Amino acid sequence: MVSQRPKFTQNSWDTAFLHADSGELVHKSNSTRIGLAADLLAALSSVLAESVERVYITARDPWHRDADRYPHLTDAVVAWLTAPTPGRSEASGGGQAKAKDKLAGHYVHERLPVGRWQQGGRHLEICPIGTWFDAEGADPAIVRDAFVQLWKALHEQWPDVVLLGNPARTGRDLWSRTIPTNTGARWAGGYPVMSTEIRALLHATAGQGRTELLTPPRVPEQLPRLVELDRIAYAKHTWTGGVGAPQRVSAATFRSWSEKEQISALYKPSHWQIRVTVPEGWSHVGLLPAPVTGNAAWAYPNKPGRTFTTWAGGAEVNLALRNHIAPWRIEILDGLVWESGSPLRDWADKLKTAWQRLDRFASWRRAPAPGLPPRLAWCAGDSALRRRCFRPASPHHNGHRVGPRAAEGPDWRGDHRDRR
Repeated sequence: MVSQRPKFTQNSWDTAFLHADSGELVHKSNSTRIGLAADLLAALSSVLAESVERVYITARDPWHRDADRYPHLTDAVVAWLTAPTPGRSEASGGGQAKAKDKLAGHYVHERLPVGRWQQGGRHLEICPIGTWFDAEGADPAIVRDAFVQLWKALHEQWPDVVLLGNPARTGRDLWSRTIPTNTGARWAGGYPVMSTEIRALLHATAGQGRTELLTPPRVPEQLPRLVELDRIAYAKHTWTGGVGAPQRVSAATFRSWSEKEQISALYKPSHWQIRVTVPEGWSHVGLLPAPVTGNAAWAYPNKPGRTFTTWAGGAEVNLALRNHIAPWRIEILDGLVWESGSPLRDWADKLKTAWQRLDRFASWRRAPAPGLPPRLAWCAGDSALRRRCFRPASPHHNGHRVGPRAAEGPDWRGDHRDRR
């Protein structure tokens, strides 16, 4: 199985934007006010064009209006999504293969839910603008303008771009459109997909972040300073990463290699099962994770002489082996080594160029750039099937328009055709 560049253009969705407090509804270059009855679906259906399939809520989330009646926000969301809707039913969808961005059923989330309904052949999706950026209370026209500018910036890099329901799906779709197809190019036939077993091993033995509470006497009662490092953990992988089926490296094979070959393997994209011993006299934090039971997934042993077995990436192993304070003793038990490649580099470069365009535009307009393109990188965590990824966004100011009102037309949404 391989990931190949798609031979179709995603279906585009006619989209409107609603301020659910004032009732202001923006569709293309038209703006109107609607009465916010108890049945929001009925109110929208009575004024929206038949072509509109998605409505973004820019303020006053309707799924939280009765939150005081429920012990948890999720309960209020579920009640709103499942309330009786005469003439309408929960959308059955068509599957991603049949209807590219038309998913079935509601998505329940305490703050960012998505409601999907259908009435005959008409599909309507209501979702929060917070999936894209923080625009609470913003004029719906400003929000639409932000989408227009985002589409224009991405269109310069991807002529067939269509903004899908959220940044993660959009980012994955755009990445798939950077898969090489040139004859003779490495991976021109597509990037191999890792087996289910290897993916399961990585999910079970590779954490996505370190969480550790350090208390006295390990640290002073009064900390000298607080340092916050704002980094994106996935950024390195957009430059280089493992591609293809990994090579299995046994303990015996690793021992048979020369020191140069061992070092080379550890510097490649790799994942190792190791037996670790904390060096004598060690007085710093632990360097390598150890699996534990209970609520915490990992601990970081630092007691001198402690020996444990764990899994770690090649970069982590190198950090411990060649530590400047004291080298750790590590025995390789098993390992996987991938070919080094750059499957995300073109995608990342295009996103960076799009962001720079928006940043220049914002400077020219004396308004901040929409905090949208970085969130397309959410798909890195979304693809790993883990929902705890860092979500960066640029500052957003509600007092300035992000861009000129775009002319009425399908510019930012695509061309309403599914070209195959």
